[in-house]
Amino acid sequence: ADEIFGGYPYFHDPAALAADTFPWLHGRTTPAALLRPEVAAEVRPEEYTAEQYRRSLDGVPRLEGEEGADRRIREIFHLALTRWLPPLLERVDRVSMSVGLEVRVPFCDHRLVDYVANVPWAVKTPGGRSKGLLRDAVRDLLPPQVADRPKSGYPSTPAVRYTEVLTARAHELLADSQAPVFDLVDRETVRRALAEGRPLPSPRTAPNPVGGLDHLVQVDEWLRAYRVRLR
Repeated sequence: ADEIFGGYPYFHDPAALAADTFPWLHGRTTPAALLRPEVAAEVRPEEYTAEQYRRSLDGVPRLEGEEGADRRIREIFHLALTRWLPPLLERVDRVSMSVGLEVRVPFCDHRLVDYVANVPWAVKTPGGRSKGLLRDAVRDLLPPQVADRPKSGYPSTPAVRYTEVLTARAHELLADSQAPVFDLVDRETVRRALAEGRPLPSPRTAPNPVGGLDHLVQVDEWLRAYRVRLR
């Protein structure tokens, strides 16, 4: 519903809409900032992101005569559906199937998506309200405290113990001269961030104080599990 009715904050942020990149990346520091200089020079993450963004825009279905803000918001919807949503659906599918749970995604019905894609932005957001059209459509089915409830993301504040375990694991990696993650990531950059109490850049778009830490640990575990080596 957020993707087709415009519920995410970046749909309503003028700076994000005007950015020459994926709107959810605007103003964010990504884990690419941790790469060792020689690795960054080889993989060129900024160029990769820019190229993927250009390719994404090439696939936007255009409406004749549509210009300005309406044209841009169509691009944002296309990016949300084709680049933002698929990883979320895959994650839901993997997690639910791991325990044999069948998850329904009614807002992914192609007939609904096709129809709503051509509803003007002003109609989708009456009065400037996020997902206003959807709220109005179900107003006679839901109590006001539900229909008008502000958007709330998943809880992102982890348990204290989880933070402690991640921090300890990160220090173990720093002390391990053979930790494979540091074939990719600059060890001193991570060391300084931990010493100064600064969070590491996270791949997650939602604020999460340890999103960068668990990403660092997960990448190291993945490299070890699959015995990946760089040449």
